[in-house]
Amino acid sequence: MSSQAIANSYSYKSVLANNNFRLLWIGQLVSAFGDRLHQIALLVLVGNLTANNMEKVSLVWVSIGLPSLLLGLVAGALVDQWDRRKVLLVSDILRVPMAASIPWLASINISSIYIMALLITAVTLFFRPAKQAIIPSIVPEESLLAANSLSSITDNIADIIGYPVAGLVIAGLSVASESSGIHLAFLIDAATYGFSAWMIAMMSIDDSISSSRKSSTSISWRKLLGDIVIGLKVAFQNPYIRTNTILVTLAALIGAGANTLSYGYAAVVTNTGGFGYSLLEGAIGFGSVLGGLLVGRWGYRVRKGPVILCGLIVMGISTGVLAITGNIWVAMFMLALSGVGNMMMLVPSVTLVQELCSKDVLGRIFSLRSMLLSLSIIIANWLAGIGAQKIGVQNMWGLLGIALMLIGMLGLLIKEAREAK
Repeated sequence: MSSQAIANSYSYKSVLANNNFRLLWIGQLVSAFGDRLHQIALLVLVGNLTANNMEKVSLVWVSIGLPSLLLGLVAGALVDQWDRRKVLLVSDILRVPMAASIPWLASINISSIYIMALLITAVTLFFRPAKQAIIPSIVPEESLLAANSLSSITDNIADIIGYPVAGLVIAGLSVASESSGIHLAFLIDAATYGFSAWMIAMMSIDDSISSSRKSSTSISWRKLLGDIVIGLKVAFQNPYIRTNTILVTLAALIGAGANTLSYGYAAVVTNTGGFGYSLLEGAIGFGSVLGGLLVGRWGYRVRKGPVILCGLIVMGISTGVLAITGNIWVAMFMLALSGVGNMMMLVPSVTLVQELCSKDVLGRIFSLRSMLLSLSIIIANWLAGIGAQKIGVQNMWGLLGIALMLIGMLGLLIKEAREAK
């Protein structure tokens, strides 16, 4: 294939010309915007109820991570047996009333907030692997990197717009009523799930089950267990997938603590509250969009391994700077840089799995990785919350940055990490 043909294959314009992918992408862009409103509102709600106790704020992230430990692999096995488009549609429809109910549930007790966050994540466990697994069925293989880049930066485009708007909505309306901005944020989030469901309903795709995916209507637990084992074997027998899975999990085990620390930096270090937190998250989103576009446009020119490892080092350097500055504008710049590094790690990692695995097991592979990510989110944020309370938010940022740099540099010594194609 000529270099011009390769460039055309990776063109974002050509990928978006695909009607099914375009509908999926637009739906996710709008839904991701609502998720940002949801996230800010959820943390501010818990922060307000607990006087910004960082350990209790971190429990939001623990609630988000817990379902994957219980259902992650089962969800992936089921996704591989079901029509993935229907999984996406039903998941969105279910999340509409769930998101809308949170403000009223909060009036009962704070535990109800954690429970609903857990339930929404449980439904998302089916949506996420179904979305990642359906992409190879709607775009050609040579366009996967560009499609994955667009899919990844969808969330980050929403970060740029959604977080600042969320901060303005919640802070602005709170002048009239402390709870009105939070209520509106959850209602908008529910509406965006509805819009995403509408987009998915208009997709025209034959996600018929291949011979290896065919099963009876009544799915046995023995078969589910067998499917899970197959997914685990594929993930850990291939040295490149195994190494990448371990590397990404270690990075998440450290870096996921930034979720709690970003809120702590805004609320405690700079005293800018929910609005400051929205600015920090928006900066990460801006950097992630930039990083995703760069990787999607030029990533095919180099091996994926070095890009992934350099991304980890960039993340470590940039986040570590927050340990020595209390200026929110400097922090925004450094977190934007960390967003670039995150996409350098994430996009090639997802593409690597899609290229090396058959479509029939992708749901299980991505569910395994989602489960590991969720476990990392639980541990990282729990430790970050405790650490921030005991030794301070900025000291925790310093430890996080050093650890990410070490993972990236140590990865350069591992053949399967640095030579991944």
